Amino acid sequence: GKNLYLVGGAARAIARLHMEHTHYPLHIVHQYTVARREAEAFFDIIGRLSRKSLERITTISRKRLEVVPLAALVLRKLIAAARPQNVIFSASGLREGYAYGLVPVRERGSHPLIAACAAIARSHSRFRLDGDRLQQWTAALFPDLSEHAERLHRAACWLSDIAWSEHPDYRAELAFTRSLRMPFAGISHADRVFVAAVLHTRYGGGVDDPVKEPTRQLLDERSAAEVRTLGLALRFAYTLCGGTTDFLSDAWLYREENSLVLEIPPTGSLYVGETVQRRLQILAGSLGATPVVRRREVRG
Repeated sequence: GKNLYLVGGAARAIARLHMEHTHYPLHIVHQYTVARREAEAFFDIIGRLSRKSLERITTISRKRLEVVPLAALVLRKLIAAARPQNVIFSASGLREGYAYGLVPVRERGSHPLIAACAAIARSHSRFRLDGDRLQQWTAALFPDLSEHAERLHRAACWLSDIAWSEHPDYRAELAFTRSLRMPFAGISHADRVFVAAVLHTRYGGGVDDPVKEPTRQLLDERSAAEVRTLGLALRFAYTLCGGTTDFLSDAWLYREENSLVLEIPPTGSLYVGETVQRRLQILAGSLGATPVVRRREVRG
């Protein structure tokens, strides 16, 4: 019932052939996952390919193609013996794994996905973005997140300012495609789509935008709803703070029975206005809640 992880050039070539065979929407080998029975059937097909059939394949180098049928036969026997639940392909090799194993545990730092997103944020965001601060600000909307889900939320928050310099009409599309294809580790294909779709919504992308259509199959209905709420929450956060996350310290967002409450300082106009009201209402609508703006009482 465990997963079988495959490394090496021949395995990567087989993954690319399977992507072509199934018209898979993402051409990313890393974390590409195939169910065992589907992998068995495909390995059988590849193992029987004649030299003439192999010569018609143009997407794989000729040198690599020569070993693909043999590799498929070996993998077919391996799967029959191990009976894994899924076969998962890795873009990394033994060298990367060995090198990582030499790094002391105390020096490995945060999860590789979060480390990569934070590094990208430092070079692409307008100001000193604090993605974890953003995630904490939105956390009240998502009670009982699993560790995995929280990590995806953190990743999306760290990347939430990467398209600020693009033309407004193209920010949603560019944020989606860029984050979808970034060379991340520690993230599945469905998780890539989750993060990319959050950023698409954060930049005002429409629910039915054609750019998302090829990858829509990788998100279930529940995840799609979570994507929309988180994306709208980030869009609302940037309306309030303009990219300077420190300003969110005075604007508190939380659920209260059937209401979504924005609690703001007792005086001042920084957190009020037509755009704030409109985006709060849209965010509340995604949760089936009523929007409420409340000023804190002056403490004497």
